[in-house]
Amino acid sequence: MRKTNTHRLLHKLFNALSHAIDDIGYANTIQVLNNTRTGGGTNMDNFNICITAVMQTFQISKPELLQGTQKKYPRKYAFGILIYLAKTEFNYSLSEIGRFLNKDRSNLSRIKKEMGEKLENHDNKFDAFIIGKYQQCRQAIHKLKQPTEITE
Repeated sequence: MRKTNTHRLLHKLFNALSHAIDDIGYANTIQVLNNTRTGGGTNMDNFNICITAVMQTFQISKPELLQGTQKKYPRKYAFGILIYLAKTEFNYSLSEIGRFLNKDRSNLSRIKKEMGEKLENHDNKFDAFIIGKYQQCRQAIHKLKQPTEITE
């Protein structure tokens, strides 16, 4: 029998489930899966507003923003602004953001700290440019949060 890509992915899924059960037990594995599926019981609407605002401002796609690995402009700064805005504008904890993005909280903490420093201390034209992008993202968030008027 020929294995298809679906069979391979299912095999990886069941293997990962098996390892999770071995590591944390049945009940905790079920709890982790349910929390992930429901967003951990927290509201992701505002986080999605942040994502949309950053995507529009930097003109990048959602996969580029969230799964990208580029460590230079635009992805690095777009991701940093996303984390910073989610924390400062909507008071998401770094643990919540980590769950949303499936990223390590300590790494997100470093990214948020670096972005905060860049926004406070602008030493050159590029820093001023990034501050401008940050301001554009904040404006986009405020526009996206406003309820749209229905005209008949």
